[in-house]
Amino acid sequence: MSEARTEGSTEFAERLLRTMNEAALALMVSVGHRTGLFDVMAAMRAATSAEIASRASLEERYAHLDGDIVNTYIIASKG
Repeated sequence: MSEARTEGSTEFAERLLRTMNEAALALMVSVGHRTGLFDVMAAMRAATSAEIASRASLEERYAHLDGDIVNTYIIASKG
């Protein structure tokens, strides 16, 4: 009985973790869209987060989202 409960708990924990990761990604994509980061990045060659932030007139911390989103394969990195 406890073995079945453990399997169910593990599956639930994995599902919850996937859900939380997808929610975080959705939030990052929303911030990137609303701040115009994606439009700025589309018009630039490969650049640092400082260069992207400067072009977008944002603080650099917002441009760090691009690295997080690259790691999820939503946008491609050329460098």
